[in-house]
Amino acid sequence: MKNEESIAYVLNALKIEDKLVEVRILNTDNGTVSGYFNDPDQLEASIKPYDGKHNIFFTVNRINPSIVSLGDLNKLTDYATTTTKDDDITDYQSAFIDIDPIRPSGFSATDDEKAAALVVSEQIKPYLKEMGLPEPFEMDSGNGYHLLLPTNLENTEENKLLIKKFLEALDFRFSSDQAEVD
Repeated sequence: MKNEESIAYVLNALKIEDKLVEVRILNTDNGTVSGYFNDPDQLEASIKPYDGKHNIFFTVNRINPSIVSLGDLNKLTDYATTTTKDDDITDYQSAFIDIDPIRPSGFSATDDEKAAALVVSEQIKPYLKEMGLPEPFEMDSGNGYHLLLPTNLENTEENKLLIKKFLEALDFRFSSDQAEVD
């Protein structure tokens, strides 16, 4: 799959066209690069130069649109100091399940380590189905895997705790000595 196709695939899967999204790119020559987008075409064009060179992160939950002025929409800012905080999220559209191999920090995962993370991911998916939950969207995170489980929860303390306990339960049930639910 070409980079352009993979970018479009991820943006489509995350339903970028339905919401305001922050994109954040770390460790560039211009520090943290960030921007808020409501136009998927402009988002895709803006991140293309960074694809394959840097880790690119997206918010996967609904952001309160009042945090962004219209003049700051659909463009990236170098040396970004303002980024999305937890209080800026209005509701959780996805539970974010991060599966990483156990390895020393600061080092990229080996093929074997990444394969161990895939095993954990593949064990979790049928379990979620057995629980009657929707099928998660799986993404390669570079060193491991992400599962995005569709949800529809307001950003409340009760729901934050619910998601935290859900992730802890997945960690307890599926983490191994080679990979863990983070």
